[in-house]
Amino acid sequence: MRKRIAAGLACLLALLALLPRLPARAAESVYFVAVEESVLPLSDGTMPFWSGGYLYVPASAFSGATRDALGITVINNSAKRVTVLDKSRRPLLFYWDKKYGEDNDGNTYVPGAVLRGGTAFLPAAVVSSFFAVQYSVAEVEHGYLVWLRNPDFGMSMKDFANAATYNMEDRYGAYLRAKQPDPPPSEETAPPSGETETIEEPAPAGTRINLCVEAADNAEAILDMIEYSDAWITFYCPCEFLEEQGDLLRRMLAEGHAVGVLVDGTAADAAAQLTRGNEALFEAACVKTRLARLQGADEATRRSAEKLGWRVFGADIDNGGRTLSGNANADALMSRVQGRRGDLSVWLGTGASAAGVRSFITKAKAAGYYCRALREVD
Repeated sequence: MRKRIAAGLACLLALLALLPRLPARAAESVYFVAVEESVLPLSDGTMPFWSGGYLYVPASAFSGATRDALGITVINNSAKRVTVLDKSRRPLLFYWDKKYGEDNDGNTYVPGAVLRGGTAFLPAAVVSSFFAVQYSVAEVEHGYLVWLRNPDFGMSMKDFANAATYNMEDRYGAYLRAKQPDPPPSEETAPPSGETETIEEPAPAGTRINLCVEAADNAEAILDMIEYSDAWITFYCPCEFLEEQGDLLRRMLAEGHAVGVLVDGTAADAAAQLTRGNEALFEAACVKTRLARLQGADEATRRSAEKLGWRVFGADIDNGGRTLSGNANADALMSRVQGRRGDLSVWLGTGASAAGVRSFITKAKAAGYYCRALREVD
């Protein structure tokens, strides 16, 4: 990819001459962010800024494709008010109410995170030093470019800025278009004077579906399939999964999904198994959960777990004994969902394929539902 960027530089520069002129330049300079060869979307809510002599970048810059490029995952835990960056089980924690970051050994790193508009921003210098990545800032058309990359990327800042010009122009154009106010209605579509425009009310929407699956061998495929679907689900994970799949757990949490502990509710040591699973989750991702699924548990066992602080999952619709592998299965499940009113939870167990989950989510959105992960509190 790096060689292709360098080789295509001349072509990109030639293409710029053919680009249409953009609207007038914004009043203030903007800050583009690039990670390795990718220029990230541009928005006011995630714009880097300087404070106290330090450059701050949004924590979201380390999510999505960046996770694969730099090997760093990010977890934002609003309940604990902390942002965790992790690479190879070496976490760096930024508590939002502290003026420093810290690692698992108690070492501190200044400055800490800054919270703006609900978004955590992290000091680029601290993150780069801790994880041995490089960052540079260069002046470009429309503002500045912040570039994060691995030390062996093999390209100078100047060459990369030139090669990324086309992508920055594209991001900048989208940024300006998003800031434009909606156009007024045209004369052709405006209602005649003195008349009231009749607006069709949309179909009732907004019902929340808490879609829950058992984390198994297809967990990564499900994550890949729904990464850009505007939907989030809950993964209930057996203890063995929690102890062995640290990378997947960090990805689940970084992408906004919820993680719970799944145990055999008929076992005498069910409570101990819940504790074991939570400890494994903390070791992998520096967070704990209150979400639990006790398979086959009786009411007394459920109440006992709830007294210990667990939110024990019980599905409104149990689809665990059925297959969800494509459109036909998704239609059947949607029929069951539409027979209920209000928010509801759906258990898929291990019978759902990645394609089946995506098919159901697509149909649910078209019907006015939205899929969200479970919360630890009602």
